[in-house]
Amino acid sequence: MPEAKSMAEEASRIGQEAQERAQRVGREFQNAAGQGIEAASRSFSEANRGFQALAAEMMNYSKAAFDDAIRTWEQLIGVKSVEQAIQIQSEYAKRVYENHMTELSKLGEMTVGMVRDASKQVEETSKIGRDFPCRDHSSSRSSSKLGLLLQMSSIGAVTILLRT
Repeated sequence: MPEAKSMAEEASRIGQEAQERAQRVGREFQNAAGQGIEAASRSFSEANRGFQALAAEMMNYSKAAFDDAIRTWEQLIGVKSVEQAIQIQSEYAKRVYENHMTELSKLGEMTVGMVRDASKQVEETSKIGRDFPCRDHSSSRSSSKLGLLLQMSSIGAVTILLRT
């Protein structure tokens, strides 16, 4: 009989420890999920700022290109010879090509910077999950799962960002 009582007490203690571990893992998961959502929100805000900067840059380029085209038309209206018209058109074509290539390079750099800045928020949160302090062997498994969860949310946020 005392043996059965001791086994019951041991089973109760093990059950209590398992319940405490499950609650701790649940709290860690909740915390990680909250951090992931906050990181995604910061990431989308950063992406929004980047898209606004891209739109402003494209608008400025379009305006400058339109103004250049108008100036070129004004020059073409006043030409006196075919050679002069060909020269104006050639200069315009060179200028348009150079400006366009410069603008594409600038927009590419801005896009890379925007994605880098937007993903930085999620990467930092992912690192927090990987470096999460482990208390014991069972916590170590849950922490690596939390790190994996945060990394997966990072990839998902960046994928969504790139698709929009």
